[in-house]
Amino acid sequence: MAQIEIQPLTAASVPAAAAFYSARMDDTFSQTFPPAAIVKYRENFNLERLTAYVTAGDRELLAARVDEQIAGIMFGSPLNGGVASVVWMAVSPQFRGHGIGRQLMEETFRRYRQRGAHKVVLYTETDSGKAFYEAVGMTLEGTHPQHWWGLKHYCLGRILESSAGA
Repeated sequence: MAQIEIQPLTAASVPAAAAFYSARMDDTFSQTFPPAAIVKYRENFNLERLTAYVTAGDRELLAARVDEQIAGIMFGSPLNGGVASVVWMAVSPQFRGHGIGRQLMEETFRRYRQRGAHKVVLYTETDSGKAFYEAVGMTLEGTHPQHWWGLKHYCLGRILESSAGA
């Protein structure tokens, strides 16, 4: 496989990232989330909102590219008390198993550490997601039965080493 490049979203890359996100809503997240959730999540990261998030510059929004094609995305939150949240992380089915998710998460940790975060947290609703995030150094912090949309969610976190030591 060609080289994987992880880059922050720009105004020019937002349309492709929004299209990628929409496709993952269809082929991945719709397998676990109910239709009402998919509608809501599409609204939260539509073209207009992604553009506004990029313009604000207060959160990490990353795209992994292989041969100029988006292969994965990570949409994060602004820092809250030194804690960053990964809101969405997805890799296209055809690119899974090539380390793209791992590279996205490592870049997420690095960039949030540079922003002054001391911790990154996220939620996942699948056992395979939980296993993936544990494999990239996150620790299970809790299980929330009947959480968002009535689904069980795992909360995972990773304490970031200080930027002075990085």
